[in-house]
Amino acid sequence: LLPSPSPRVPRLPGAVPEAPAPADAATLLRQAEALRAARRPAELAAVLERLHALNGDPDTLREAMTLRAETGDLAGARRALLRLSALDATTAAEEVTLAESREAAGEHAAAAAGLVAALPRLPSPDVALRAVNAAARLPDPAPVLRAVAARLAEAAPALLEPLRRVLMEEARPDLALAFIEGLPPAELANPVTVFRQAEAEARAGFPGAALSRLLALRATEGLPPGAGALLADLALREGRVAEAMEVAAQLPAEAWPPDLPARLEAAARRAGRADLL
Repeated sequence: LLPSPSPRVPRLPGAVPEAPAPADAATLLRQAEALRAARRPAELAAVLERLHALNGDPDTLREAMTLRAETGDLAGARRALLRLSALDATTAAEEVTLAESREAAGEHAAAAAGLVAALPRLPSPDVALRAVNAAARLPDPAPVLRAVAARLAEAAPALLEPLRRVLMEEARPDLALAFIEGLPPAELANPVTVFRQAEAEARAGFPGAALSRLLALRATEGLPPGAGALLADLALREGRVAEAMEVAAQLPAEAWPPDLPARLEAAARRAGRADLL
């Protein structure tokens, strides 16, 4: 049975309320056990929070958080979760939950930071996509996207290319470009990555930078499959007809985009270079 409450001494109007008597950890533990046995979760959560204030044990606060959530006290549960996060004692799943809460509250920067922090412990496609979506709502998403790529490169490199493709397919080459920039130096030097970076630059409105990148790659490592067609296209866009013709001539027939022959011919005639035809 729970101890009976102590009788209250009547106070005169205007008297200062008495402060609650301090309790030691042993007393709070006994109270917690009694409340747990009596199935009084709201009161148990309050006692556990007081106990946590004394012993600093994250699991004590975690139990209080769970009880708050189960009794519908979502604000109290969120306060406990924020405290766990401040103590750097959250699990990866709890960080994701907190990020969802922050996202719903419009705290996009905090949500993105929490998801990036959770990635090394929970490197799943879902968490990675959540981090990218949170970053996309920021005024400057690039730092978060670079951080996502860096974390995934260490924890789940197999997710890098699927996530890059998602960004390109969602017509966000600017985000894909920032994402690629976060890769480790060794990966950035990979010819396929250089090609993907040029592809993102071209679609993000930087054809000159993309052309320079592919020309440098062609002069050093050589072009990976698919890069030649992009290089010819970019050279045409930049008015470099001779280079476009030279690159196109080295492409296998199946690599030619359907409209490339007509574009090459029209560009050569405009430039007065019938000798190139």
